[in-house]
Amino acid sequence: MTVSSDPGMWVAALFIISAYSIIVRDNPFYRLAERTMVGAAAGVLTVQGIENIRKLAWMPIMDGKVVNIIPLLVGLLIFTRISKEYSYLSRYPIVLMLGAGIAAGMVRSIPAEIIKQTTGLFAPIPSGATALDILGLIIVPLFAATTLLFFTYTREHTGGLGILTKIGRYALMFGLGANFGNMVATRTSYVIQPLQVLLYQWLGIRI
Repeated sequence: MTVSSDPGMWVAALFIISAYSIIVRDNPFYRLAERTMVGAAAGVLTVQGIENIRKLAWMPIMDGKVVNIIPLLVGLLIFTRISKEYSYLSRYPIVLMLGAGIAAGMVRSIPAEIIKQTTGLFAPIPSGATALDILGLIIVPLFAATTLLFFTYTREHTGGLGILTKIGRYALMFGLGANFGNMVATRTSYVIQPLQVLLYQWLGIRI
């Protein structure tokens, strides 16, 4: 075991330990790590924002692309919120950003999350498919259809419809359980990575 002699690694390790000290209780070391992280992130985002303005707006304007002054002026309208008299002007850039963001999200999500997944429900049976593959091709559209039926409220869920909606409820529980498991696994990876930094890179422990 060889402890790292890199000062940067020592700073990183001490901040990791300080951040996880909140597990015991709130303390000054945790607050120092928290505020340092927030301050550093704010500083980085500020620099990135200024650099984006310089590259995407100011430099093109200086090169003769006068049309780039329009998004620059629209962005400056956000700062009218500091004025009570002209704060209403800040709504326009916010609406433009929200509208553009929603439109861009729909363009990406509709083909990926609706069209492709819908066509994937009716995938043909590939050659050489096993019985398990065929079972999966049957279960997926069955679960999709019964889950949609579960959210129909125009008829009482009794008889044959009740059986189908019960299957849909179980399918929904399976899906939510799988998503929860993936979320736990993802959050666990957030813990494993700093522990690897502490054990392997800082303390030099090798297993």
